[in-house]
Amino acid sequence: MDLPVQITFFKKLELYQELKSRDARRGDDKAWMGEKDILRWAATEHRHLGTGIDWLFVKTNILTDLRYNNFPDDALRPMENLLQRGYVVGWPKIKFLKEGLLMGEVIDEVAQGRGWRYEFLYWFTWIAVICGVLLVIGPVVKFILFTVFHFAYFLSGSHSTRWYLR
Repeated sequence: MDLPVQITFFKKLELYQELKSRDARRGDDKAWMGEKDILRWAATEHRHLGTGIDWLFVKTNILTDLRYNNFPDDALRPMENLLQRGYVVGWPKIKFLKEGLLMGEVIDEVAQGRGWRYEFLYWFTWIAVICGVLLVIGPVVKFILFTVFHFAYFLSGSHSTRWYLR
């Protein structure tokens, strides 16, 4: 069963936050860069999702950049990380899960400069939450303050009580 568009978008927003968090922590770590490249490839170019891919395919077809050619197991580390993060299943041939494909879509959108939508929705959501909280708490605070100050004014005795006697 597929998620409705709105729920999928919020899931992608959550994955965007995870992507930004990992980018801030990991930066130019080769394993993380490899994970992003593999996920982006899966979301944009993988044609038969039922077919698993192994580390040799990843090494020769996806991670062809020179930055991955320093060690023979450079393709292995990102694939193991994807397995541990829950983006793929199976070993030694991995198959991509829905969350892995969604993360690949988010990575691709950010790489193409369309990540501003997630930033906008992130800030819009927080502003809406804060406004909602203020709308709920505002009248309660107003009532409490009015009651306290009115009661304090009444107890102070500085008001006229004649109108109570009429």
